[in-house]
Amino acid sequence: MRVERNPRRIVFFVPSAVADDDLVHPILAPAAVRLAGWLGRPALHGGAFVSNGGAWGILSPRTGGKSTTLAQLAESGVPVLTDDILVIEEALAYAGPRLIDLRPDDWVDPHGRTVAARGGDRRRLALPAIEATAPLRGFFFLEWGHTLSLEALAPSQRLALLNDYCRPEATSPIGLLELARLPAWLLRRPQDRAALDDVCLCLLEATLKRVEPGPL
Repeated sequence: MRVERNPRRIVFFVPSAVADDDLVHPILAPAAVRLAGWLGRPALHGGAFVSNGGAWGILSPRTGGKSTTLAQLAESGVPVLTDDILVIEEALAYAGPRLIDLRPDDWVDPHGRTVAARGGDRRRLALPAIEATAPLRGFFFLEWGHTLSLEALAPSQRLALLNDYCRPEATSPIGLLELARLPAWLLRRPQDRAALDDVCLCLLEATLKRVEPGPL
């Protein structure tokens, strides 16, 4: 892959033809992150959904249940802004490709809406169209735990966790400090599909609280 700054152009070198769906995701993601960095837009490895008039980031380690949580929100009618890369400009979060790729073992398709993707390694859930941006309101960090719990995070904790998920080629220390002003929670929950409805309800209830950004 070659990414050029001026004029902005991305050239891929591949051994064979690439399907359009695979180009949209995941092949374009690293190029999009690089371009975001050149434009001064922080990028995080995470997703986001829309609730109470704004976007809420969801961040978790790999295999930490981010995509299945977002898929459950989507199945419940909650707008999902992005699944894999969360690009931010000032107070706005950008929409990503209109899809969520799920590991077959992690997701039971209740309505038969997914299709095979990425050579059969994933099940792809299509998402409806959405506005290109939404005001960024805060973050949820996901962890596995024995019971469902939600813990508000102090600014220093937010900064440390955000640093774990930033894409360094696109995110500056100043950008992280600004993001750490936003409210954030640590959500622990059992690694059990049966808990997904309660997890989503907990997320949505937290977004209805009016919490304003504060100083570091």
